[in-house]
Amino acid sequence: MNYKNIFKRIISIITVPTASWEELSAETGNTEKEDFRFFCFLLIANMVSSFVGGLLYGDSPFVSAIIKSIVSGIAFFGGFWGIYYIFTDILCKRFKITVSKAKTLRLVIYSMTLSFSLSILIALLPGLFFLKVINIYTLYIVWEGVSKLIPLEENERSNFVLLLSAIIILIPFIISQLLLFSIPIAKL
Repeated sequence: MNYKNIFKRIISIITVPTASWEELSAETGNTEKEDFRFFCFLLIANMVSSFVGGLLYGDSPFVSAIIKSIVSGIAFFGGFWGIYYIFTDILCKRFKITVSKAKTLRLVIYSMTLSFSLSILIALLPGLFFLKVINIYTLYIVWEGVSKLIPLEENERSNFVLLLSAIIILIPFIISQLLLFSIPIAKL
């Protein structure tokens, strides 16, 4: 997957999630490698934008930039694996479903696209902090992804989507706040 396709997929997931999830669910073969490339691209872009934002808007530019970049990377990387763990070990058992590793990774990675994109944008333009409200749109992205990748009845799907969306939005936020709280010089 080249960068042009990654940007197309990011825009597609955010603007037309139904068509994107249909396309993603139709892909065959070893998709895990491509999914991880997509995730790594978003993670690195997020860390770079946090670093640049820290340089431009931080109190002590270099220190602020390094801290923001590291915190952002740890929050999203740790958030990804936390979400994956909660999905596989808690949600799947609670709803009594079995989902392949590839589908789980795909759902978690592409459902985090909006959170990554907003984080990148807000790191570079902190005056747009009010756009964080758009994270609620993650509900719709997850709804479409779950409907295409996981066989659930309609009434179970709504509860599943609410729980999964909540952890997708909250886990990286909680991790970043805990890290910032634990670093005494991090007045960002």
